[in-house]
Amino acid sequence: MIAVFLDSNVLISALIGSTHSAPVVLVDWLASSPVATLITGRCCIQEVERNLARKLPQARPLWRQFVIASGIRI
Repeated sequence: MIAVFLDSNVLISALIGSTHSAPVVLVDWLASSPVATLITGRCCIQEVERNLARKLPQARPLWRQFVIASGIRI
């Protein structure tokens, strides 16, 4: 199993990027891969939530869905 660390920039880019953008494609591919585990730090989650609250509050429900659907470990 390969552990792939996603920082807050990748998480936000994957959340709000266009369907064919590199972060979206990469995170989708890794999340569905049987040989990869997505991980991030609690500080990255907090940074994403802080930035969304300040700059893009309408994306916060999508963020919650994204965390669950991606299977990311904290």
